[in-house]
Amino acid sequence: MKKYFAYHVENSSPAFQVKEFILYKMSELINIIIVFALFFSIFNLGK
Repeated sequence: MKKYFAYHVENSSPAFQVKEFILYKMSELINIIIVFALFFSIFNLGK
């Protein structure tokens, strides 16, 4: 995924790079939030 992303950035316009970068960071952030939510729910069930 990261290789594809780096390749994509090299072969696109600056405006497109920014949009792509923001989307990439947002998807990373969403993944982190999902992991935290799962961890939190498991932690609460364990009590």
